[in-house]
Amino acid sequence: MDDKLTIRELKDKVRKFCEDRDWDKYHNPKDLAIGIITEASELLEHFRFKSEEDIKQVLKSKKQELSEELADVLYFVLRLAQR
Repeated sequence: MDDKLTIRELKDKVRKFCEDRDWDKYHNPKDLAIGIITEASELLEHFRFKSEEDIKQVLKSKKQELSEELADVLYFVLRLAQR
């Protein structure tokens, strides 16, 4: 994705992705909210009990993993907003 993509376009992409897989039956507000918390918790695991110095190292060494966790959180936020 590029830096010109709008929130509306992202929501539409998420909607189409989910509709293509017939996931509407699983994506009620409660389960989507649980998904947000679950994915945010997975992001938090990388920082828990870390010093500022440790966090700097995590940001450098785990950039891909952190990006994936952030993408998962964003997906659930957009899906809940879309629904």
